[in-house]
Amino acid sequence: SNRPNDREKCSGKKYFFPKKAYKKYVIAFEKYLERYILSLNGDIKKSGGKITLSVFDTTVREFIFCDYLDELFFDT
Repeated sequence: SNRPNDREKCSGKKYFFPKKAYKKYVIAFEKYLERYILSLNGDIKKSGGKITLSVFDTTVREFIFCDYLDELFFDT
């Protein structure tokens, strides 16, 4: 839908994704080490869109990392 995306607590507090993932939809969430939430976000386009990995720290309640997967694993 190309609108700002966020994750929301049950209390209603919103945490907007970092710039690289801001307007991408969530593909998957995964819990890590009982502290972090990993999020894969992608474009709605069928092909050619970039996928981001975002890491949300539930202790400090903020995103601590966000980058494109191709830049993380295929740095040239």
